Amino acid sequence: MEFILSRENPFSVTLEPRLHNILNQQIMTEEIRKDLLNLFENGNESYLEFRENRFIQKKEKLSDVIHRHNIKTFVSIRKDKAKTQTINQKTLKINIILAQKIIDLARVRNFDDKRLFEYNLVPTSYLFDADGLIIKTDKSSLIREMESMYLLKEHYSYSNLGGMKITYLVDVMSNIRKLSVKTKETFGDSCQSFINYIFSLCKNNDDIHFVFDSYLNGSVKDSERSRRYQTKPIDIHILNNDTPIPVDMTTFWNSNTNKQKLQSLLIENLLKLNNNCIILSAYVVEDEIRLSQKVGHAGSIDELNNFIEEADIRLFPHAKYAVMNGSDKITVLSNDTDVIVGLIYHYNEFRNDGLKELWFRAGVGATTRYIPIHTLVDNSKFGTKLSAIKQLKMASLHDFGKDVRIYNAENMIKEGEKYLIQVIKPNSNCKTMNELRYQIYHHKKSSSFLDLPPTTLETKGHCLRAIFNCYQYIYALQSKLMPELDPKEYGYENVDSLIIPSQYLRKYPEDLIQP
Repeated sequence: MEFILSRENPFSVTLEPRLHNILNQQIMTEEIRKDLLNLFENGNESYLEFRENRFIQKKEKLSDVIHRHNIKTFVSIRKDKAKTQTINQKTLKINIILAQKIIDLARVRNFDDKRLFEYNLVPTSYLFDADGLIIKTDKSSLIREMESMYLLKEHYSYSNLGGMKITYLVDVMSNIRKLSVKTKETFGDSCQSFINYIFSLCKNNDDIHFVFDSYLNGSVKDSERSRRYQTKPIDIHILNNDTPIPVDMTTFWNSNTNKQKLQSLLIENLLKLNNNCIILSAYVVEDEIRLSQKVGHAGSIDELNNFIEEADIRLFPHAKYAVMNGSDKITVLSNDTDVIVGLIYHYNEFRNDGLKELWFRAGVGATTRYIPIHTLVDNSKFGTKLSAIKQLKMASLHDFGKDVRIYNAENMIKEGEKYLIQVIKPNSNCKTMNELRYQIYHHKKSSSFLDLPPTTLETKGHCLRAIFNCYQYIYALQSKLMPELDPKEYGYENVDSLIIPSQYLRKYPEDLIQP
């Protein structure tokens, strides 16, 4: 009895009653719940089916195998991988054959050949995978390229010795997921391990900012989070220091509810330290803001209270706050390439306010290093795809994502399309992606429909999403003053209560197919 009560009194309901395991606190999924609660009904249905088929209609012999009807359990749910769509080679060949038939039909009917390439011709996208998610790029290669061009070995000499006022900014979720939990028994052990790890890195600190993620309803991160769901999530009912760590942590990480509860537990443990160098960021849960706070101080820090969703972007207001409060040196502990790009963008403002050094801890294991953002900015003239830059007046992209009024957004899209054309085919005279598709198909040897770049319409959607994301990073320091953008106006759509990127697919012109 004492063992059970130490975990939860089953006769005392303090939270929303959910069917769960009182030992590991894992909440039963809807599939498990239905199977357990309908056990008698399902068994009776199986018996009636058995009796009907073998005794009454005699469709099956009495000696035939009786197949098992396994009920869903936590074990079976963990093994039940989320279904991902793949396109096999046979399907790809069929798609290519159908696309060729469309072109042949256009020739027979004297259809405008160039107009034909305004359409995808195949049911797949250059920009999306088979699950409808944007194909991931190797963003880290951009940073490695910049490092190789603008940094020398001696530039990586990092020291956290005294002499400067040092502030550390910690992307909490990015760092906590790097730690192994194999030797940990409870979430309390895991939180303590994380705290020890961070303090081992943040020596001679003046302040440590723990920056948390927000989980908003209708987020553009919905599709990215669904990409990670290779196993079905299992929610934890009560998450405290004594809650056992699940055998399979992927079922834990795939639940936003679990991550919210883990953040709350971590905050609880950080507050217990009573260390007044700790600053906890604001974050949002279900559209309600949890205010920032400095441990040991009353009230919140107004400059850090905002509705920014991602810790990646919330890091920048924290950097600004640190500089305005006298920090000479800032070290950012994160894993995201986007953070480096944002730090580069905002660095000059930080420097003008008094910052002397800005470092970013990157890599894992043997590749771990501290990147000097201040040196990177001083030694370089930034840009990507140099061959494309040479072909364009890059001033046309300098304001990309800044003024998002409809007229300016249309101009940004046109300039973005021109830039991408030069990325794909340097020195091209094509003015639109549709022209480039037509040219590549007719003049490039062994060209396949599947290798053609996106249509102008797809490129527009891609540029709209880029404008949306750039806007978040550019105005991260003025987020309270700037209007929020509606993602559905910038390349996203609402599907089954999830905000996902629109594909803008058009397979073929309807007036060609109609007799």
